[in-house]
Amino acid sequence: MIIHPSFVAAFRQSLFLCTAILLFGSFSLHLQAQNINSNCTQLDDWLYFNNSPWLETIDFQHSDQVRSVYDKNNCQPLWYNESQQFALIEELQELLGSSANPQTHHLNTIAEYYDQIQTELLPFGLFDHSVLLEIDLLLTDAALHYVDGLSVDMGDAVSYEPQLAQALYDALAANELTSFIYSVEDGSYWMEAPDMLDATISEDVDATSKDDVTKEEVKEEVEAADTKVDNEKSDTATNEDAVDTTEETTGSSEKKIVDQQLFEQLSSLSEENADQVVEQVRLHQPARLQDFYAARNYAPVWHNETTLIGIADQLLLAIGAAGEDGLRPTRYHSETISNWIREINNVYAISGLKVPDIDTKIELVFTDAALQLAHDLVYGRLTPNQRPYNWDVNNDEFQLTPAFEKAVESGDLLGFFDGLRPQHPQYARLRSLLKSLQQQKEEAPLVVLGENEPKLEQGMTHDGVVALRARLGLNSQTFNAVKIDSIAIPPDGYSADSASIAATIDSFRIEIDSIHDARVFDGEVKSALMRFQRSSGLEEDGVAGKNTIGHLNLSNADKIKRIELDLERWRWLARDLGPDHLLANIPSYMLHVTEDRKPALEKVVVVGKTYHKTATFSELMSYIEINPYWTVPYSISTREILPKLKRDPGYLGRNNMKLFSGGKSISPYSVDWSSVSRGSFRYRIRQEPGDKNALGRVKFMFPNQYNIYIHDTPSKKLFARSQRAFSHGCVRLNKPFELAEYLLSKSAADKWTPEKIQKTKDRGKNKRVQLEKPWPIHILYFTTWVEEEGNTRFLHDIYGRNKALSAALR
Repeated sequence: MIIHPSFVAAFRQSLFLCTAILLFGSFSLHLQAQNINSNCTQLDDWLYFNNSPWLETIDFQHSDQVRSVYDKNNCQPLWYNESQQFALIEELQELLGSSANPQTHHLNTIAEYYDQIQTELLPFGLFDHSVLLEIDLLLTDAALHYVDGLSVDMGDAVSYEPQLAQALYDALAANELTSFIYSVEDGSYWMEAPDMLDATISEDVDATSKDDVTKEEVKEEVEAADTKVDNEKSDTATNEDAVDTTEETTGSSEKKIVDQQLFEQLSSLSEENADQVVEQVRLHQPARLQDFYAARNYAPVWHNETTLIGIADQLLLAIGAAGEDGLRPTRYHSETISNWIREINNVYAISGLKVPDIDTKIELVFTDAALQLAHDLVYGRLTPNQRPYNWDVNNDEFQLTPAFEKAVESGDLLGFFDGLRPQHPQYARLRSLLKSLQQQKEEAPLVVLGENEPKLEQGMTHDGVVALRARLGLNSQTFNAVKIDSIAIPPDGYSADSASIAATIDSFRIEIDSIHDARVFDGEVKSALMRFQRSSGLEEDGVAGKNTIGHLNLSNADKIKRIELDLERWRWLARDLGPDHLLANIPSYMLHVTEDRKPALEKVVVVGKTYHKTATFSELMSYIEINPYWTVPYSISTREILPKLKRDPGYLGRNNMKLFSGGKSISPYSVDWSSVSRGSFRYRIRQEPGDKNALGRVKFMFPNQYNIYIHDTPSKKLFARSQRAFSHGCVRLNKPFELAEYLLSKSAADKWTPEKIQKTKDRGKNKRVQLEKPWPIHILYFTTWVEEEGNTRFLHDIYGRNKALSAALR
């Protein structure tokens, strides 16, 4: 048979292509395997050895189970996919935020990393899957810890962690995280997965090498043990009940129920029936109601056998005044209580008869209103340590119900409620301002500028300037500005010829900016506008741009809402911040020092950028460092310095920085920076003390989870700006040694005079000075601030936090 040459050529070409494809496929699989192995090795380093600057302080609680989850996914990230994007991360954040103790689930750390992804990586195209692997470990460990806490306790011999790891992996793969967690929480997961028990028992049998024991026998043993435990618990409970019954019977003469009807109504309230409705009024505090009345043997509070007693009127007055605290009286059943009091008083007044039967509904609704108002004054309406409020400050532990009982016994309810309010002077000033504005809210609206007006600045002639003048309180009917430079006045009896008269007239030099034109933006308008910008924390440029116009357009209603939001924030704090403390308010860019409850010092500060927000929290300032080192954060090292090192390793030396690897200082020239990526960066960068140090010459330390502190800065010019959000999150302080001298003169272990501080600074060596008495410091967020002399500043909401808070308080 003769084979055509073209057929041979085609066959050879096909064979070559097939071989190439096979080789390429094999090579691709090899590369993929290498990549998987690399990811797994890196994952182990991070998970078991904390060899990551981001994870070095993390205590993983389920390391082995986390590792098994990633085995199933070839050590690839799980919490991001192209279709759902970051939906799973946000789902988990919401679930963890609603847990009883969110801090045990890495919630703050997850929020910080996720925020960096959203604000620093995605906008600049720097995000890729490798970035996720580190945060993935946190997310998976947090999720496992959460579901493990929710899981049903099936006995000491049974562990569900391996099965939960598998179930979590399946839920993530199917994008069904929330439904999976809810099924664990309500117990339906275990009902739907009966094979879990069999699988666990099988593992136990294998582990103990009891080959002659069947799964059924082991299962029977476990069930028998559970039954025995249940019986023991039941016997114990029965015995306890018997003791309780005996005690109740013995002491029945001492603990007689005063109002049987009230007792029966309260007994109907239970956890399952927490949303109890009385006469169409939904109770807020059923648990506290039960505790309160049980402690007083179910004796009524608000009435005697014939009528209401005096403290009922006090309650109505307190509820009516709730609006002065930015609270809504309707939340405290104001309309219902007012109607009932009026109805009872009218019956008594008109008929002259005793009111024969006052229903227990009054007791439940009145007391519920009082307890809820007390709760809101002490703690606020919302839970602040959850997103999006970003408020990590502890409130007081306050025994509210016993305190209310004492107030009832004393008959002074108004004094009781007044004592619950925050005791800081700023709260009292805001409350007074709110009351004043509430009285003015029916006045005619202010003349304001339109949002679409162009920028107005000096030299312009525009109709909008007329409105601007009115808003700034300037009289538009006066001459704009007539400036007379000099006037020559001849002496008495002086006569002159025409030449001298002409010379005298020539000496009159009149400079006219404009004459009677309210549309002209002149120097007077600019000065008034700059004063307004300064008080509002805006850029003091004398130009009416978008931000300035927005603040000019604040109506009384807008201001009232601002004050209400800040009053709520004050209630999130302890009622008393202490006689001595520091308070940094982020939107006002100011640090206030209070000693013996009096203002002692005020300092201008710089705070975090909108994408490097300064955290809101309270801590204790425990020491000061003079000539500090600056250990560059991992995010700055990898995102800002690493690209510079790739171009020029000499960058570190020029900026007085050192490179460390494994705790040892190394030369930046010894590293092949071209092969170093953000994911493989295993170095630490430290800047030495000196004038170039990013922390300046002094820093004030209050160790916290956010790694935020107060410090000096070489960038002094920024303090002259009105808007000062420029840092990576820390608080930069203007003239910081004034604060250092003040604190060290008050509470240093050794005597630190200004001269000693200056000598230590000039020496250039790092020196830590421990404070004998730590100072509480509160870094907070208020957009309204009333100064001691009474000036009110409605500040720029630089992080946009008012919107979410306002929506939640509706």
